[in-house]
Amino acid sequence: MKKLFSFALLSIITSIAWSQAIYSKDNIYIGEKSEFMSECVAGAASEEYEMEGIKFQKEAYCSCICDNLLPEVIYADLERAMMDDDMMDFLTSGDNLNILLQCLEGNYEIASDFTYSTETIDDEAFEASVLVCKEEILKDPEAAAVFDEASAERFCICAMETLVENGYTYEEMLQAENEDSEAFNEIIIPCMVSVLADNMNYTEDLAMDFYNPDDIIGDLRSTHAPLLDYLGKGYKLKLDINGVSKYFLLDTGASDLLITADVEQELLKNGTITEASYTGETEYTLANGDVVIGKNIILNAITIGEYVVNNVEAAIIPSGTLLCGNSFLNKFSHWEIDQKNKELILYK
Repeated sequence: MKKLFSFALLSIITSIAWSQAIYSKDNIYIGEKSEFMSECVAGAASEEYEMEGIKFQKEAYCSCICDNLLPEVIYADLERAMMDDDMMDFLTSGDNLNILLQCLEGNYEIASDFTYSTETIDDEAFEASVLVCKEEILKDPEAAAVFDEASAERFCICAMETLVENGYTYEEMLQAENEDSEAFNEIIIPCMVSVLADNMNYTEDLAMDFYNPDDIIGDLRSTHAPLLDYLGKGYKLKLDINGVSKYFLLDTGASDLLITADVEQELLKNGTITEASYTGETEYTLANGDVVIGKNIILNAITIGEYVVNNVEAAIIPSGTLLCGNSFLNKFSHWEIDQKNKELILYK
């Protein structure tokens, strides 16, 4: 899901489009193209819209606006918006926003060291960026299944505020789709967790196997867990479930953490599993091809290295190998296997 939330980077200069780069308040365009081009270029070239670190192809942009947006504008609506000082709403209504963004494409260049800050992103640019971010999320079918309009806007506000407050650069934001990047782990994920926790579309099933730093107890940024060679079949690692220590086969292709009925009985005896822990049943195909019905549960107090992890989806199968699958690994922002030192490195 991470790719859905790397919001529209071009929105940084969308603010250029909201006022003089489109229309002069003293001279609403109603004449020839040359007249509009003169007004538009002059507005885009004014000091207010010359942002350090951004190269803006003013002539090409203004020509595109003249050819594509103006024919769609009703003069009376434009005049009313100008009189009411409400150009933002006017230009983002209907298809106007899409035309503005299409005209921006290919007509700007942002330097890699461009920094998001209160000096480079004023209130108008902030509002424009949130708007474009929200539109980008809602037009993606997979993202729209999780976000509604209100939650998408809250996510975008959260992300933009984090960008500006922490002074991220454009180059850093280009890495936002990389789950190992700072932008992904410090902006995208925290804002998703903050917003989706209150969203009715954020179901219990999605919440349990999704990264949430609040589910990880421990002060260190990462922890190392020893891996044991398992007869050439991979690695085993030791997990302690509220005092019950077992060795699990690390299986990155498995969907869930799997325990057996014997381990279930131990966890029932010490109170780790209660009636409220059970969430349903799922069919599992074992390595030998056998199909079994597993009882789904939520496990807490799983210790690995310096971390204690809660709200982990697991399943109970009658017998077989204990498996550590993705429902456990996905609780972390990211993880990696150190083959040389035979360690699993988990990042909070």
